[in-house]
Amino acid sequence: MIALVSVLATFTAFAQNIEGNPAAPQIPSTVSVTARGTGTVIGKVVDINNKPLKTGNIAIVPCKYPPDPVAAGATRPKPPLQIGRGTSADDGTFKIENVPIGGPFHIAVHVPPKDLPPGQSGSSPRHSKNFEVKANETVDAGTITVKFR
Repeated sequence: MIALVSVLATFTAFAQNIEGNPAAPQIPSTVSVTARGTGTVIGKVVDINNKPLKTGNIAIVPCKYPPDPVAAGATRPKPPLQIGRGTSADDGTFKIENVPIGGPFHIAVHVPPKDLPPGQSGSSPRHSKNFEVKANETVDAGTITVKFR
């Protein structure tokens, strides 16, 4: 279930007739606005030895991609849309705020060359479990283990 935060804003406009007659009847109008909320996603990035990883490439991406009418009939998939982006701290933890509600999403982690441990040539992108984001809530994406090559 996707939570929605509804905000009702009421504005009263007083209309005059076309000739600007102030004696014309006042006509109230009401405008309703629905605002979608945001949430927070937390988690931790570690290596296969359970050592925390500090990295600058953590992205929240949708598990399913919307159809791309421009790429209809294309032979390769469209790159993922990033919903949110962040970095992990020295202890491997991350917190990404103001994530739009919805889902399912997952965390994609890629360790850039500057963040690789000595003697490693690269990493395989890793993904978290799937999750949904609800308004004003914090979702724990869990621990993501990154394997190096």
